[in-house]
Amino acid sequence: STPPAPRPEFVLEDERFHTPEALRSDGPFENVWNLLEPLAPIKAIEPLGRLLRSRSADVRRNAALGLGSIGAVASVPLLRKALRLKDHFDRSAALTGIDRSVRYGRATREFVAAVFRDVARVVEMPSVGGTDAPRVLLMIDRDRATEFLTDPARFRADHPEIASIVRALAQARVRLPAGRVAVLIDELVAWEKRNGTPNTTAIG
Repeated sequence: STPPAPRPEFVLEDERFHTPEALRSDGPFENVWNLLEPLAPIKAIEPLGRLLRSRSADVRRNAALGLGSIGAVASVPLLRKALRLKDHFDRSAALTGIDRSVRYGRATREFVAAVFRDVARVVEMPSVGGTDAPRVLLMIDRDRATEFLTDPARFRADHPEIASIVRALAQARVRLPAGRVAVLIDELVAWEKRNGTPNTTAIG
């Protein structure tokens, strides 16, 4: 008799899909996930969680993206682990997944409420060239994110992610009190005088 075909969500764990060639853009792994993603399959959460432990950075990042893009509260415990991974690009993949789940209407209210603090925590973590965490926070809950990002603990010239923060606020067209912005600009000018290099992204 013909053996039953493997369920699509478990095809993701097929090691034949974990080679550099298979993981390239438009490769088999991505093609399978592109078929599954619109369905937001709850059954894919468990295998994706196992893939977070992979030694392959590409496998981990695809898994992190998948967990975020499902947008279900059942994926939060594993997604939380992805957002706490040491590698900036692993965390960035998880943020991209959350972005996609919100953008395409898959994210449930329970999901976005549960991940807000975890995404906020990423704002305080070191990044490579900036982080998407502020932008994703504003997508999840604009008012709550604005309050968090403009808190004096973060809305200051010497915060390591101030450029990411002000860029996200600008892109979201968040209106801030002119006086508060003027204070930040003064701080950035003073920071430049002390360090000799301007934070051009934040000033812009």
